[in-house]
Amino acid sequence: MMRVRVTGDDFRGLGGEVLFEYRPGCVEAVRAGQDAFLRKIDELLSQPGRGRIYRRGGRVHQASAPGDPPAEDLGTYRRSFRKYPLQVRGDEVSGEAGTDDPRAVWFELGTSQMLPRPHIEEAQRAAEEATDQAFERYEPRAGRFRGARGRFVRGLPV
Repeated sequence: MMRVRVTGDDFRGLGGEVLFEYRPGCVEAVRAGQDAFLRKIDELLSQPGRGRIYRRGGRVHQASAPGDPPAEDLGTYRRSFRKYPLQVRGDEVSGEAGTDDPRAVWFELGTSQMLPRPHIEEAQRAAEEATDQAFERYEPRAGRFRGARGRFVRGLPV
């Protein structure tokens, strides 16, 4: 299982009033991170392979080269990525995006038979950037996005 958790926990313990003001911004920032993660995964896993070419089951496939994201074969791996439900617990807003496909770990870290095909970490960076940008645009008292407010939500590997 490989998931990225986007969570807003920098305001833990500051009380309900602060959370009430910032919750809409936290929710939007977490959703922005989840969406950015999935867009980046889709982009990376849609690239053609640059590795070995072989025939399997009457089809020709070009594999990914070491260091490149996994090349799409049937598309099942790419389609396995999804958003998990947003959760608000106490003074924490969190959401996850990722896959339960065991190949994610094999591709990202490599195996004894295959060098890594990294893609999760790059998508995680896209999620971090999107959550930071979304929260920076949030103005809590107006209930809308405007102006800079600083870093708040981070993407964390789970």
